[in-house]
Formats: sequence, C-alpha cells, structure tokens
Amino acid sequence: LEVVYGEATTRFLDLYGGRLEADDAPVLRDVAAAIGDWLRHAPARESVLHGDYRLDNLLFDDRPGADRPVVAVDWQTTGVGLPGRDVAYFLETSLTPETRRANERELVAAYHVALVAIGVADHPLDECWDDVRYGALQGPLVTVLGAAFSQRTDRGDDMFVAMASRSCQAIRDLGTLLLI
Repeated sequence: LEVVYGEATTRFLDLYGGRLEADDAPVLRDVAAAIGDWLRHAPARESVLHGDYRLDNLLFDDRPGADRPVVAVDWQTTGVGLPGRDVAYFLETSLTPETRRANERELVAAYHVALVAIGVADHPLDECWDDVRYGALQGPLVTVLGAAFSQRTDRGDDMFVAMASRSCQAIRDLGTLLLI
C-alpha cells in the first residue's frame, strides 16, 4: 500500500496541487513518507472502523421520535484499527478548520463520555485525545486514494480539495506527524 499511496499522492498533487494552500503539498508528501509506519502501528485499542466516516456518509432522520436519527452508510472501507481514526477523519474532513479548532476538544470529550457510558474502561480522556491526534492521517489516506481511483466530477474535485486541505491543516494543528 505504501507504494500505491505514494504514487496516488503524486497523482493527487498533479491534479489538485494548484488548488491547495502552499503548505499542504509538503504535508501530503510527509504523510506519504510516514503512511507505512502509521498503518503498521499496532494500537493498544482497536475497534471496527467505518473508514470513510464523514457527513456525506450519514443520513439524518429529523422526525420526532425517530428510532434511528442518524444512520451511517457506505461501509465499503470497513476495517479494524485505532478508534480515533474515524473520529479524527470526521472532525478534519466534515468541519472547517475554524469550526474544528473551536469545538474538537469538546466533541472528543463527548465521544469519550459516550464510550465510558457503554462500558469502555481504562481509556482516559487524554489517551482518547491522543488517539484522535494520531488518527488524523486517515483524512489524507482516504482522500488521496479516493481521488486517485474514482471518476472525476466537478463536485468530487471540490470535495477532495476541501478534504485534503482540511486534513493537512488538522495534521499541522495537532502535530500528528510528530507522533509517528
């Protein structure tokens, strides 16, 4: 996967590099260099991962009393790994950097409360936060591979650029590459 991801990163930058901020391309190249170590990391905690957990893959039923007010769809990238990957991916790709920065600590704390409520023990909030920080490479991983292997559309191009840019900003903000 490392070679494929490296080639996909080159293709991504060829296609979209002109639409990214100047400091995003170096982050994407650094992610390509680190992705193998990141993927081989054996996390202390594992769970089922959606893999592409973002707003486009959530359906909302806002009817009063709905049995399932939110349903996740598009489970084709399901795997097992560090739970923080899905949380990081959602926060970094679904929210603008400003909104993410203003709310991510509170959102991760709410996620942690939910984990504790269903019986997850021995996973303090600071470790949960570190898992999210470490998991932030999920954004460029899915974005770059998705862009490399999907049919191009104007909407898709805009989405991939936004996701890459937001992911790169999150990686810089969170110091993710320093953790690998």
